[in-house]
Amino acid sequence: MKKLLFLISLLLSAATFAADSFLPLSFEAQFTQIYISAKSGAEKKSTGVLQYKYPGRIYFEVKEPDQVLFISNLERSWYYTPPPIPGESGEVTISKSTDNPLLKFLDSLKSGLKNGKLYNVVEEKNKVQLTFHEQPRKDIGINQAQMFFGKAINFSDLQELLLVYPSGKRVTFKLTKINTKPAFKDESFVFKIPENTRISR
Repeated sequence: MKKLLFLISLLLSAATFAADSFLPLSFEAQFTQIYISAKSGAEKKSTGVLQYKYPGRIYFEVKEPDQVLFISNLERSWYYTPPPIPGESGEVTISKSTDNPLLKFLDSLKSGLKNGKLYNVVEEKNKVQLTFHEQPRKDIGINQAQMFFGKAINFSDLQELLLVYPSGKRVTFKLTKINTKPAFKDESFVFKIPENTRISR
């Protein structure tokens, strides 16, 4: 009997680990970001690279059409706009902490794809929908997330992420070239301010 209970305990522990281990400790991916402009109603697209390390570390670089860089770690965040013309000044805004919803959302995925304190989960074929509870919705800044997968529901096969914000804004991230075992160093999430850069805090 004791042996049977021990085996059941192991199986339950394995299931819990599988649910909680959906989010890799770190990953890197290329993205296309798509949203509808509130002013014109036109579809807007941007492309770039996303790097993430749990917890609270992100490198988010938009390369086209306009260059923008956002870097954050557990202590500080930087929002950098390079100079429009070489030789002119770029600008960086430095904050002690970040309210970036994408970063908070990624951190929340450590809870796994299961109902819990943060959100309810609905899974159907190659789609998973997360609906956040009232308080986490306020804290994270996301109402709902929809994730679309290829052949299997695992992070390395995530193809598209749709985030729905409290304002009703919907932003889609199409992900490619996901690497779930990048070798990030701590300095990967620290911005080195270029010379001739205006600094605001």
